[in-house]
Amino acid sequence: MIDPATFFKGVGIFILIISLFGGMIFWMIYLFRKIAPDFKYWFKYNVLNKKYNEKDVERLLDYHQAGWSIVQVKKFLLINGFSMDRAREFCFIYKQIQRKGGKKNE
Repeated sequence: MIDPATFFKGVGIFILIISLFGGMIFWMIYLFRKIAPDFKYWFKYNVLNKKYNEKDVERLLDYHQAGWSIVQVKKFLLINGFSMDRAREFCFIYKQIQRKGGKKNE
C-alpha cells in the first residue's frame, strides 16, 4: 500500500505543476491578444486572402468620406445591433481603408 502522506504529496505536486503550466499558457494568450488584437482579421484578409464584402466596404467608405473616427464607427455599429466581433472586423477594415487613403470609385 501507498502511504497517504506520499500520495497527497504527489497529488499536490501534480496539481501545482498543472496550475503553473495553465497559468503560463493563460498569460501568453492574454498578452498576445493585448499586443496583436487584430491578428484574427489580419490573418483572415492578408494570409488567407479572403475578399472584403463590397457592401461593407461601400458603407465604410461613406463613413470615411464623412470624416468619422474609428471610435465613432464602432459606436455607430454597436448601437445599430452589430455584434462586438463583427464591429471589430469592420474597424479593422476601416483602418485598412484609412491606411490606403480610401477613395470611392464613382
